[in-house]
Amino acid sequence: MTILERYTGGHTYMFPSGALATPDAVLEQFPAILEFAHVIETDENREVLWAVSNLSAMRTQHNIDPALTEAEAIEALQDIINAPPEPEVPNDPLATALLALADAIGSDPELTTPHGLKIKEVGEACAAAIYGGIAIGGSNYSLTEHDQIEIMTQMSAIKEGADMVPYHADGELCRMFDAEEFAAIADAARNHIYYHRTYSNHLRAWIRRSDAAELDSIFYGAELPPDLAESMAAMIGGAGA
Repeated sequence: MTILERYTGGHTYMFPSGALATPDAVLEQFPAILEFAHVIETDENREVLWAVSNLSAMRTQHNIDPALTEAEAIEALQDIINAPPEPEVPNDPLATALLALADAIGSDPELTTPHGLKIKEVGEACAAAIYGGIAIGGSNYSLTEHDQIEIMTQMSAIKEGADMVPYHADGELCRMFDAEEFAAIADAARNHIYYHRTYSNHLRAWIRRSDAAELDSIFYGAELPPDLAESMAAMIGGAGA
C-alpha cells in the first residue's frame, strides 16, 4: 500500500536510488516544498520517498472536493492512488474510435469489409507505435495512457514551481529529473503522439478513397500519396512538431 502524507521536513527518508533523503537533501531538490503544501508517496514503514507532489495541484487533478480539509483531501487522494486499476480506456479520439470499431465488428456488416478491416489494422498499428514510446539518451520512455497521464502530472508540478520531479525510463529505477530535462522528455512525447495521430488520420483518408485493388499497398509506415503527404507536412509544420 502506498502511503500519502503531508511533508513537514521533520523526517529522514531514502530516495529510490538508495541515497538518504534528509530534510536538507529534500529541500535542496525541492526548494518550494516547505513554502507550499506538498505530499509525498512513501511505504507503510515511512522509509522510501517515492514521489513528491504539490498538494493543490493533486487536488485539482483528481477533482477533490474543495470543502475537504487538508487531512481529508490527503486521505481521499491516498484512496485514489491505492484503488485497484480499472481497465484502461484510452481517452484520445483515435483510440476511442478503435474500441468502438472493435466492439462493432461482427454486428455491422460494413465494418467487416476490406476497407473497415484496413482502418482497424491502421488504428491498432498507430496505438502500438504511440505506446512504444520515445528513445532519449539511450533510454526508452513508453507512452501508454498511464504514462501520458504521469508525464502531464509531473509537468504540472514543474509549472507549479518544482525544480525537480521523479520519473523513470523503461526498466530503470525512478530518479529525479531537473525541470529542463523532464520538459524535453514531455515535449518529445507530445511530438511523437501528434505525429502518429496525424499520420494515422491521413492513412484513413487514403483508405476511404481507395478502391479494393489499392488497399493492399496501404499499411502503417507506407509513404502517403503526394496530396496527403503535403497535407500532413502542413499539419506537422503548423504544430511545430
